[in-house]
Parts: sequence; structure tokens; C-alpha cells
Amino acid sequence: MRVRADRRTGLLLAGGLLATFVAFGATVVLPATDPASQEATDGARSFEAVEQEGMAVYRSEGCWYCHTQQVRDSDAALGDPLAPGDYGEDTPMLGSVRVGPDLTHVGSRFGDPSAIVALLTDPRADGRHSSMPSYRYLSDADLEALAAYLLALR
Repeated sequence: MRVRADRRTGLLLAGGLLATFVAFGATVVLPATDPASQEATDGARSFEAVEQEGMAVYRSEGCWYCHTQQVRDSDAALGDPLAPGDYGEDTPMLGSVRVGPDLTHVGSRFGDPSAIVALLTDPRADGRHSSMPSYRYLSDADLEALAAYLLALR
């Protein structure tokens, strides 16, 4: 006995596939091709060589897993939200989970690179409660570059 597939099953699968492509186009393709997101604004960030090295350390150490660089409208105390063109040379590492504080404007909260290096090497110093791991294993050059990058985020 031969079983024939119901035609409705094929239509349902085709409809689901079409809906997936439409959703992908609307949420990924269209925003990526928006010219407004490609143009740099007056406030676009640019980084010096040491800050770019720090950005590479930030990425390689996975800092963006816990820290966002995306001020939300409800976070007025953290500073103004950035427009797409404000990121400039910085490929946005927006993150989706905020375990640690948002770092969009972290440079305006620290004035001294040594304070950032101290925080990176011993996040629980002075009785601070922090789930951030210590980065004391990084070289002094990497720590200084990472601090320079974080200070550039204003």
C-alpha cells in the first residue's frame, strides 16, 4: 500500500519557508542596506592606534559578552544613545545581555587609565562586589591598550 503525502503539508512547509525568508529580509537585510546606518555622523568615533589595539583586546577577551555598548532610551543616567553613524571606526559590539555596566560612555566616568587598569586587575578591590574576572594575566601593554580604548568611549 502506497501512502501519499497530503498536499496541505507541502503548502504548510512552503508557507513556513516563505515566512522565514520574509522575516530574515525584514530584520537583517533591510536594516543592513539602510544608507542612514552607513553614513558617519559628526560625533563618529575614531580611534588612535593604541585604542584600536585595546579594542582588539576587548573583543578577544569577550568583554562584550557581559557589557553592552548600547545605551537604551530608558538609561538616561548612562548618557545619550548613539546613532548608527556615531560608531565610526568601531564595529558595534552591542551585546544582548547586560551582566556588567554599559560601557558606551565609560570614558566619561573614569579620568585616569591607572584606575581602569586597577579595576581590570582586581575587580573586587576595596570591597567592591563584582562578578567580573581578573585580567591580571594580560600583559601591561594589553592592559594599557584596553584602558585607552575604554577611556576613548565617551
